[in-house]
Amino acid sequence: MPPITEPFIDSGVDILTIQYESCDLPGRLMTKTRNSGLRPGISFIPATDFREIEYFLDEVDYVNILGLDPGIGGQTFNPKVLKKIELTADFI
Repeated sequence: MPPITEPFIDSGVDILTIQYESCDLPGRLMTKTRNSGLRPGISFIPATDFREIEYFLDEVDYVNILGLDPGIGGQTFNPKVLKKIELTADFI
């Protein structure tokens, strides 16, 4: 398991959001987060297809759907994420 989670787990936080696109094994990270007593969540960028993260929705306490791509200034809200919000709401 990546040791990068340890500082967060040891810091006293209650929740930890896992950025889906940032790791190879998000499921393992969510399991480690929950087993450490924290509430795991998942976040994903607008380009990620809902079907890619649907599998993980039973494993998390919350979902963060980004309305724009991180790190790119001057963007406006991406209306394509509205469908993902609807799908997530229907799923949970």
